This record gives sequence, C-alpha cells and structure tokens, in this order.
Amino acid sequence: MDENLIKLALTSSSSTKSNSLVLSNEKWARGIIKKFGTAENIVSLFCAKNQYLCEQNLEKTYLGGSPSLIRFRLTYGQGVAEAWLMAQIQDLYVFENVNYEDRQTVHQIEQTARALLTNYGYLNMTEIMLFFSRFKGGRYGKPYGNLSGREINAAICLFLKERNIEISALENERKTKSLIERREYEKKYAISHDEWMKMKEEKYKIKTGGIKK
Repeated sequence: MDENLIKLALTSSSSTKSNSLVLSNEKWARGIIKKFGTAENIVSLFCAKNQYLCEQNLEKTYLGGSPSLIRFRLTYGQGVAEAWLMAQIQDLYVFENVNYEDRQTVHQIEQTARALLTNYGYLNMTEIMLFFSRFKGGRYGKPYGNLSGREINAAICLFLKERNIEISALENERKTKSLIERREYEKKYAISHDEWMKMKEEKYKIKTGGIKK
C-alpha cells in the first residue's frame, strides 16, 4: 500500500465536478479518464446493482484493470470516491432492511466509507463490489441487530484472506497457461539440429558465393 498516495488522496480539496480536469498528471490518471470518462460514467458503470457480475468472472474482477480506490479518488476529486463507497454501503443497508436515513446512520455510513478508503485504498473498485456481493450472500456471517461499520470492517478482513488465495490461484493459472502455449509454439516451430546445421550451411554458401575455404 502506498501511504503517501493515500495521504494525498485524503487531504485533497479539489473539485468533484464531472467536467473538472484530471487531478493527477500521472499517466495512469489520464488513462482512467480516457477509459471510463466522467465521474458520472464511472459511477454508473460500477454501480451497486452490478455487484453480482463481479462473482461471475474473478479474473476480470481481480486483474481486469478497474482503478483502485485511491486512484479513483485522485482522478475524479475529493468526494466522488467517498460518495461511491457510501452508495455501495447504503445498498447493503437496504438489503439488510436497516434504516439508513437518520442522521446518525448517515454519519456512520460516511465514516465507514472513509475508513475503507483509508485502510483498503489499494483495493480496486470491482474488488469492493465483490466484497459487498459476498457480504449480502451471507458469506461472512449474518449481521445481528443494527448493521455497523465495525461489522463491515471485520468482514472485509475475511474477504482479504479469500482475495489472497484467489489471486494466487489466478496468477498460477496464467503462468501455467503461458507455459503450455510456449511449449506448443516451440513444438510447432522448432527445428532439429540437422535442419539447423543445413540452414547454417546454406546461409554460409550464400555469403561466400559457394566457395569453401
């Protein structure tokens, strides 16, 4: 985790307007804008109703290139990433039939969003969506009483253990696939030693005009 990047994100005071200029001059920030467009576009694409899609393709979810929370925030400005996280959390409250409209609960949701951004800013947006999808599926236990930020933070620790195992499995699968493809390529295009010597001799004849020394 890049602590300096997180500190910069949490202390930024930039505009959150959809047509504001990219906040960071880094190449990755310009790439996010080019790929996903305005803040409204990216928030719509990664909305809570699409959480279930993240379970259907774990490779794309973990390794597909959706921006991390911190890069999301630095690209679109203070407030956008927080608001997106709050919407994901609010969706969970609705799912659990918890009242989310009173001032105290709104404040709790806001603080939970900031805690996720501060402590887990290295997670990408689809990973967060996968976490909430699994939470709603009862994967990390059933909340008792009023849902709280503490329960969400406890659950994400369980998710991180799953994440490490699943990413390792996906990376090993990629390496195995790459090795198999390389072997198939070599098998298809490899030549024998005799063939190689013949090609070498032909190349030498062309170079010397057929005159042997």
